[in-house]
Amino acid sequence: MKTPARISHHCPRSEGRSLRIAAQQLLLWFQKLQKRGARTGEICGLVLLAVLLLAGPLFADIIHLKNGRTLEGVILSDDGREIRLKTNFGAVTVKHADIARIEKKLTPIDEVRTRKAKLRADDAEGHYQLALFCRENGLKKDEKQLYRETLSIDGQHPGANEAVGNVEYLGEWMSPAERDRRKAASSEAEMRAKGLVRHDGKWVTPEDKARLEKGLVKHDGRWMTPDQVKEEQGYVKYKGGWIRKEELERRKLKDLYGKMLGIEVEVAFSEHYVAVGPFTPAELASICAGAEQVYAEFLQIFGLSSNTNLFVGSEEDSDRGRCHLVYAKKAFDYAKFVQAFSEKYPQNMPPARANLVKTTKGFYEVYPSCTIVGYMFPNSFDQVRASVIHKASHVLLMRYKYVSGFFPWWLIEGLGTYQEINAIRRCDTYCITEKGYAVTPDANGGANQKWSGMGEWKQIVKMQVVGMGDKGLIRLGRSGLNELDYRDLAKCWSLCEWLIRTDRKKFVALVEKLKAKADIKKAVQQAYGMSAEQLDKEWREYVRANY
Repeated sequence: MKTPARISHHCPRSEGRSLRIAAQQLLLWFQKLQKRGARTGEICGLVLLAVLLLAGPLFADIIHLKNGRTLEGVILSDDGREIRLKTNFGAVTVKHADIARIEKKLTPIDEVRTRKAKLRADDAEGHYQLALFCRENGLKKDEKQLYRETLSIDGQHPGANEAVGNVEYLGEWMSPAERDRRKAASSEAEMRAKGLVRHDGKWVTPEDKARLEKGLVKHDGRWMTPDQVKEEQGYVKYKGGWIRKEELERRKLKDLYGKMLGIEVEVAFSEHYVAVGPFTPAELASICAGAEQVYAEFLQIFGLSSNTNLFVGSEEDSDRGRCHLVYAKKAFDYAKFVQAFSEKYPQNMPPARANLVKTTKGFYEVYPSCTIVGYMFPNSFDQVRASVIHKASHVLLMRYKYVSGFFPWWLIEGLGTYQEINAIRRCDTYCITEKGYAVTPDANGGANQKWSGMGEWKQIVKMQVVGMGDKGLIRLGRSGLNELDYRDLAKCWSLCEWLIRTDRKKFVALVEKLKAKADIKKAVQQAYGMSAEQLDKEWREYVRANY
C-alpha cells in the first residue's frame, strides 16, 4: 500500500472533524489487520495515514519540486544551497537545484494578526468578519475577543449580539437576563398602575391580599376557609382527615363493625340494607339483593307503597333507616360481636341473653335499630344468604306497625319460610330448638335437608293432613318457638301461603289483630268471620285438593 506524498489540510473545522472520524476508522481497520496477520507494509501505510488525518490542519510553506511533487511544512533553515524543512513526517533536506518554486503561506493566526493590524478602530463590521474567519479556522479565543471588540464599537451589531447569545427586545439587543428584568419591571409598573399589590409572587387587589393573609381562599367566586372549600367539594372530616361525603357512612360502618368483630370487613349498600362482613363486595351485594327482594314482596303482601320505610336506622345511618346485615365467617368472631353488641345495647342484650345467643347461629334486633347477625361456618355462603332472607322477613313483620312483645311464632316462622322459598325456591333455614335444629336427622346423625324444596314441604304437610297428625291452628297460635318441630314449621309455611293467596287483605287484618294482642281464636274470628277450627278445616281441604 503506497503512502501519499502529500496530504492537504486546508479545510474548515467541519471537514477536519470528518477527517478525524475517518482516521479513527482507519485505526480500527489497523487493529483488525493485525488480528488477521496483514503484511507490515499495509499496516504501516494505514498507521501513517491515520497520523496525518489526526494531526489537524497545518498551515505552512509548500515546496513545489521540479519532478512535480510537493512538500509541505515549516522551513527550519536555508543556506542557499539546500533547505531544511519540518514536515508531518519529520525533517527533510531539499536541494535548491531540485526546487521549482516555493509557495509562502500564512498560518490562520498570522493571517488574523495581519488583517487585524489593518482594521480601523471604529470598523465594527470588519472586526465581526474577522471573528467569523476565526470561527471557520477554530480560533475560539480570538473569535470571542473579536465579538467583544465588535460590540464595544457597535453595541447593537446584530451578528455579534446573536453570536454571544444576546436577544432583541423592543428593538434593542441585550442579554436574556436584562430582557427578563425589563419585562418584569414593565409588568410590575403595569400591575401597580392598576392598583394591584404582590402576595406570594402573584398580583392581587389590596382587599384580596388582606383575605389571603387571613388564610382564606377563593372557590367558585367566593372567599372561604380551606375547610369550607373541602365541604363545598363534598368532603367531610373523619378521624383527622378529609373523605368524600358519600364514603363517610361506609368508613364509619367498616370501623364500627370491624372493631366489634375484631376482623377486617367490607360494606355493601342497597336502598334498605347494609351488608357487612369478611366477604367480597359482590357477595355482600348479593346478600343485599336477596333482602331487597323480600322487602319488595312484603310491601306487596301488606299493600304498602314502594317508598315505605319500615326500618329504624342505627346512629351510624339514622337519617337513612336501613337494616344492618352483619355476618362473620367464624363462630369465634360472631361471639366477639355478640359481646360487643351486649355492651353497646345492654338494655336489649343483657348478659343472660348474650350468653344464650352465643350458642346459636345468629339473632336479630328490631329496636333500637334493625340488625340481623349471624355466622357462616360450617355452612356455605348460599345458606348465609338464605338466613338473611328468612330473618329479613321476621324483622319486617315485627317492624310493621311495631308493637313490643309481638311473638306469634307460627306466623313469624311461617311467613319467613314462605318468603325464603319464594326468593330462592327452597328453605335452607331451620330454627334452633332446645334439641338443636328443627329438622329430622339422617342415618348419620346429620340434618336431613332433602325436604328443603317447596315440593318436599308440601309432602310433609300432606302426610300430616291425610293422617290427621297436624297440630290445630289454635294450638299452633299458642306455641312458643321451641315448641314447634319441623312438621309444625311445614304447616306454618303452608298456612301463610294459603292465607296470602286466598285473601291477602284478610291475612293483613289477621296480622293486625294479633299485633293488637288478640288471642288466636279471637283474631281469626275478627279477621275471617269464622272460627279458627273452621279456618283450619278449609285449609286442610285446600291441601288435600292441591298438594
